[in-house]
Amino acid sequence: MDRFGIKDLKHTLRQTMLTKRRALGAGEVTRWSKQITEFLVASPNFRKAKAIMAYAPLHNEVDTELLLQAAFGQQKQVLLPVAEWENRQLRPVSVDSYPDSLVPGRYGILEPAGGRQSPWPVEQIDLVIVPGVAFDIQGYRLGYGQGFYDRFLGRLPPRTEVVGLAYDFQVVKTVYPEKHDVTVPVIVTEKGVINSPGGRRIKG
Repeated sequence: MDRFGIKDLKHTLRQTMLTKRRALGAGEVTRWSKQITEFLVASPNFRKAKAIMAYAPLHNEVDTELLLQAAFGQQKQVLLPVAEWENRQLRPVSVDSYPDSLVPGRYGILEPAGGRQSPWPVEQIDLVIVPGVAFDIQGYRLGYGQGFYDRFLGRLPPRTEVVGLAYDFQVVKTVYPEKHDVTVPVIVTEKGVINSPGGRRIKG
């Protein structure tokens, strides 16, 4: 299949998943996010990490507030991304509270209020928690199409753990990956933990 055909398939999948996610009720988001948080916080990836980068949710993405509060409670270094739209890069910035230390950025995406401060060195991040529009069982991720996370994940050293958060319906057979796409080794849903490739599910 040519590149343009793949782009069309990705666009259709993206729109389908965004529609389904935006249709979720507040109760489903709260309940499923809590279950996802419990799986993640109990995982070795989270327990051993000293510096964690997460995200502020948008449009019914998995809510990260409980896991960020758990990280603060365990005296972990917590980082959130600032989007640099001029070069499509993410800059990790340290925060000491959530959500009161955040302000709306472009498109209403919450980011650290001191977002223009110096970034946290990527080589000192132990765990990066990423959102996604969809993931497949091989670990490929479909985002909003801007490439921010693909570029950022490509900058991380091999030792950094990467975990994707998603609702179970967002894990599909394929997201039609391209050469520039970066895999996410672990995906956590409300039904358990998926280690890719192969989608092996480990119940909590």
